[in-house]
Amino acid sequence: MAIKPIEFPYDTSAVTERLFKEHMSLYRGYCEKFNEITARLGEDPKLRPEANKTYSRYRGLKRGESFSMGGALLHELYFQNMVNSPEQPGALFNTLTKKYYGGFGNWAVDFAACAKSARGWCVTVMEQRSGTVRNILMDSHDEGLIIGAYPILVADVYEHAYFMDYGANAAAYLGRFIESVKWSAVDARLSRIKT
Repeated sequence: MAIKPIEFPYDTSAVTERLFKEHMSLYRGYCEKFNEITARLGEDPKLRPEANKTYSRYRGLKRGESFSMGGALLHELYFQNMVNSPEQPGALFNTLTKKYYGGFGNWAVDFAACAKSARGWCVTVMEQRSGTVRNILMDSHDEGLIIGAYPILVADVYEHAYFMDYGANAAAYLGRFIESVKWSAVDARLSRIKT
C-alpha cells in the first residue's frame, strides 16, 4: 500500500523557511522510495525464493523498506512537534519529567546531551517494558529505536536538519528546537498512552 506525503506548513522558529522546504523534499523522497520498494516487492515473484542473509535483492529491498518508512514516520513526528509561537510544556509532560528526571530542566539537559550524541535522531519515548520515560538516540531511521517504545517528542539531529542555518553549532539548533516545541502535540501523544 502506498503512502502519501503530508504537506506540512512552515510554522517554526527553529529553522528558516528555506531549510524547512529543503527538509520537506527529503521527507517526500522517503515516502517515494517506500512506495517504490513496496511496488517492487509485490511485482517480482523471484525475490522471495532467492532471499539470502548475506546478499539478495529481497534483503536489500527489506532493509530499504524499514529505512524509508522510518525516515517518513520520524520526519512526520518531527514536523508535527514544532511550532512558531512558543508554548509551555503541558502538565502531564511536566509530571513525567519530574518523576523520571527530577524536573523539566533536568530532562532538557539530558535531551540535549542525547541529541548531541546521536547521529540521526533524539526521541523522548515512553518505554513500555520498564514503564519509564527516557531519551533515546537513533543513529539512523531504523537503528536505535526500542521495540514497543512510544515516541513523545522527536528531534532530527542529522546535519541536514540544521547545518544550513546553524553551521556546526548543533547546541544552538537544539536550544532553539526546545524553545520551538509544539507542546500541545506532545500532550496529544501522551494522552493516547497509559503513563
